[in-house]
Amino acid sequence: SFGLADIIITEIADPNDSAGARYIEIHNSGGSSVALTDYYIIRWTNGNPNASNSEIDLSSYTLAAGEFLIFTANSTTFNSTFSVGSNTTVVNDGTGGPADSNGDDNLAIVTEASGQTFAANNSSTWDYVDIFGNPGTDGSGNWHEFEDGRAERVSTQTSAITSSSSSAWNVWSDSGSWF
Repeated sequence: SFGLADIIITEIADPNDSAGARYIEIHNSGGSSVALTDYYIIRWTNGNPNASNSEIDLSSYTLAAGEFLIFTANSTTFNSTFSVGSNTTVVNDGTGGPADSNGDDNLAIVTEASGQTFAANNSSTWDYVDIFGNPGTDGSGNWHEFEDGRAERVSTQTSAITSSSSSAWNVWSDSGSWF
């Protein structure tokens, strides 16, 4: 469908000393509105080769051109820590899901594969839309570690990527590294 590649992950954070303020931000960088029917955010925890079963179902959302959606581990903590623009919606995802990453996980936006019933831990049921990290590889000590820090999409990288790419991200972590 037109505009599929315009839904991207723009930022993921594990703020130092504030697990409740953890979040993942997605954005429509395209020129038209996109209904996110059959879209999901999934997370590979630590070095697990399969995504966990605690996905974020995006099916009830439509992102207008230029809009952002932020999913957070605790919206009360997030909102007392950060302020967001008028084109941004903040959603409480709770603990244990994709928004609650401790900084060594991999995340992706996926869409249900044609003729399949989505299951996060079964990669034959979905197709990548956009990816952060290297699924199946623990981020600790790698370019995609953002423990007590954040990963921010490079401003010139406005289209989706479907494989591991360190050049698409600026990543800061407690190890003092910036990759």
